[in-house]
Amino acid sequence: MVTSAKQHLVFFGKLPSHNVFRRTWGDKSDHFGNPTVLTRPGAARYPSVVVTRSPGKIKRITCTFADAAAASAFLLNTRSMENTVTLDVNVPLSDFAHDRAVAKHRLAASYRIFARFGFDEGAAGHITVRDPEHPNTFWVAPFGRYFGSLLPDDMVRVDEDGNVVEGSGQVNKAAFWIHAAIHQARPEVNGAAHAHGLHGKTFASLNRLLAPLTQDSCAFYGRHSRFDEFGGVVLDRDYGDRIAKCLGTGRALILANHGHLTAADSLEAAVWWFVSMERSFQSELMARAAGEPCEIPAVTAELTAGQHTVEYAELCFSALYERIIAEQPDLAATAP
Repeated sequence: MVTSAKQHLVFFGKLPSHNVFRRTWGDKSDHFGNPTVLTRPGAARYPSVVVTRSPGKIKRITCTFADAAAASAFLLNTRSMENTVTLDVNVPLSDFAHDRAVAKHRLAASYRIFARFGFDEGAAGHITVRDPEHPNTFWVAPFGRYFGSLLPDDMVRVDEDGNVVEGSGQVNKAAFWIHAAIHQARPEVNGAAHAHGLHGKTFASLNRLLAPLTQDSCAFYGRHSRFDEFGGVVLDRDYGDRIAKCLGTGRALILANHGHLTAADSLEAAVWWFVSMERSFQSELMARAAGEPCEIPAVTAELTAGQHTVEYAELCFSALYERIIAEQPDLAATAP
C-alpha cells in the first residue's frame, strides 16, 4: 500500500488566471461556482484536480498525484495566489527517490542517444531534466564527458545559482546559463536539450525558419522561432534570459550560427523533438539543394502540428530508449 503525505499550503499574492489552469490541465468547468475538475487529457501521470470556488474566487484546490514529478510541476504552476487559497496536495512519499532514479537513467540514455546519432561534438551540447523533489534544480552531465559512456551516477544536480549540490564534476557554464533561464521562465518545462548537430548548425546559418515540407517538420510549424543574435559562447545570465524570452512558449528555437534547442513538459519529448528537428533540417537542406520543394499548406500544417503532441513525442522517444537499452547492456544494468 502506498503511503501518502498531505500538505496544507496557504498561498498569498496574485491568483493565476483561470486560463493558466485551462492551458496547463484542460478545463471541464461550468463557471457557476460548482466544483471544477481539471485534467490533462492523454497524460495519465497527471492528476484530477478539483477546484472549489465561490463566485469569482478559488477557495480550495485538492489534488492527488500519480507521482512526485507531477506534484512539483503543479506547485510551480500555482506558486502565486490572490486572496487565500488552501492547496491540498497528496504526494506518495516513496516516489521521489524512484522518480529521481528514473529521471537520471533517462537522462543518461538521452546523452547516449545523442552520441548514437552523432550529435556529440567534443564538449559541446547539454541535456537537462528537472529534479522531481527540488524543482528549482536540474540534472545535467558533467562538462567534458563523452556522451556515449555516461551512466546515471555520473549526473550532477545544479541549483539556480549554478552550484553543484549533488554529484561531482564541473558544469558547462553555457549549459547552466541557457537551461537555468529556460527552466525558470517555463515552470512546466521538465526537459531541455541542445547540441551542435551537423544539420542543425548548418541550417542555423540561414536566415529562415524550418518550413513545413514534411509531416515530421510540421511538428514545429508555428511552434518554433529564431534567435537572431550570435555573440559567441553563452557565458552570462542576460544572454541566457534573451534566449529563453525568444523561445517563449514554443517547443524549439533555432540559434543563429549556432544550432538549435528544444524544451518540453518531459525530458523524453524534448529529446525526441531535438532528434526530429535535426532530421527535418537535414531533409529541408537536401530538398532545397535538389530543387524547389513544395510546402504543405498552412491550414494542413497547423492541423498536423496539433497532432504532434507531447504524448506522441514521448512514444517516439520510447522507441529510441528501447534501442539504446538493447544495444548497451551497461546502461540497461542500471535501470531502476
